[in-house]
Amino acid sequence: MRTKHIVIGIILLTLILSGCATRRAADFELTLYQGGDVFGAEVLMFSDVLAQGRPVVLAMWAATCPTCLADMALLEQVSADYDGEVLFVGLHIGDFVDLGTEEGALAFLKDEGITFPNGFTPKVMVIREYEVLEVPSIYYIKSNGRILDQSYGLIRDAALREHIDALLTAGD
Repeated sequence: MRTKHIVIGIILLTLILSGCATRRAADFELTLYQGGDVFGAEVLMFSDVLAQGRPVVLAMWAATCPTCLADMALLEQVSADYDGEVLFVGLHIGDFVDLGTEEGALAFLKDEGITFPNGFTPKVMVIREYEVLEVPSIYYIKSNGRILDQSYGLIRDAALREHIDALLTAGD
């Protein structure tokens, strides 16, 4: 019996280390506040974003979360540096976590000059499917739809770039 448990443990560890056990990005409906020109639609599925064939940085944020607002400003700066290589998408979940409204999100995006695609989803299940622990939550998703990594809370420039560089060098 002990040998059986050891073998199962080795198999699970091998799967984790090889990346075979990584989570897939859950699909959800995305209604864009801005960025419809990037995807050719204002309402689409997240799988349509992934179908663009590029890695994705998905930032879940809320309009009245100070940490989120700082992260969004950094994401705007960094998105320009990785333009064409990585798709940046913001998903406002403030309505689900009582930290802002659609109106507040739109005002923030406009006032702060955030230009990368941003929107919301009508499905609260996205929070559970992505295992959102806090806002902001950033997911680094490979072009094949596998989540390579995630970060929570305030992120620094160097750490964000490290995550993105790892995303760009990760194989499918």
